[in-house]
Amino acid sequence: MSWRDERIARRYARALYQALPPEARRPAVERLTDVVTWLRETPGALEWLRHPLVRSEDKVALLERALEGADERLVRFVRLLVEHGRAALLPAAADAFRAEVDRADGRLRVRVRSARPLPERVREQIEALFLAQGYRGVELEATVDRRLIGGFVLEADGRLYDASIARALEKLKDRLIADAGAREPGKIG
Repeated sequence: MSWRDERIARRYARALYQALPPEARRPAVERLTDVVTWLRETPGALEWLRHPLVRSEDKVALLERALEGADERLVRFVRLLVEHGRAALLPAAADAFRAEVDRADGRLRVRVRSARPLPERVREQIEALFLAQGYRGVELEATVDRRLIGGFVLEADGRLYDASIARALEKLKDRLIADAGAREPGKIG
């Protein structure tokens, strides 16, 4: 997804956040998360939703059925997204809306990718670190990424912390190149 699309998704999410009263926000997050999870797990559903030849009315009808019984403002939000040709942004808008609600509630969603499963004590340390920074709740999502040699990559509150072995090696390479360039040509040591 492009940077521009992410910005647009966040703008839609902020509009939904402002349209809903505080007591309706968390239930809306849960309903929207359920719908997006269903779209992601149903083979071909996201592609169908993104396809330009599928009529907006059909997309709206499907999503309205999935949101049956939800707050009418949430249903209108999804309808507006689809009618403006932004159906493909629904997952990103749902994630951005969740982040808005979590931020307002003092909660933080932390995603960690590591080469191996995180030990429970490391999970607890990460949670304690963010709780000590004033967050009232931390939701930690840890996944194993076999592409990592070692270490981890942590994403929280829009920031990325790369403590992977690959990043450490990249920094070392950059430092060696910089050091080599600073020496006089032809001299060793």
